[in-house]
Amino acid sequence: MMKWFVFLAMFLVLGFPLKGEASGPGVVVRSCQVMSEPFKDAREVISLKEGDTVEILKRKGGWFQVSGKGKTGWVRMLYIRPGDSGEKVSAAKEASGVLGLATGRAG
Repeated sequence: MMKWFVFLAMFLVLGFPLKGEASGPGVVVRSCQVMSEPFKDAREVISLKEGDTVEILKRKGGWFQVSGKGKTGWVRMLYIRPGDSGEKVSAAKEASGVLGLATGRAG
């Protein structure tokens, strides 16, 4: 039962943008291609490298429409971290937040 609750909490926390909206700045966390449409077999518009910054315009399914390097297109959500590049959060801090949800303890 506890594993199920932790899984559900992680899904809810990680399944939504951190700021509650799909627009704003973002950072590329893994090199990727920007596509013309939100489909993996769409035409490639441009390539982005890890650390590049983009502006997230909107979300459609598992894709973000982004603007960067003078081009606009679609990138899988897995490759973009919403927020400014200065907002680095350690994996331990993220995990402690999820575990805090699971245990009900604050701190």
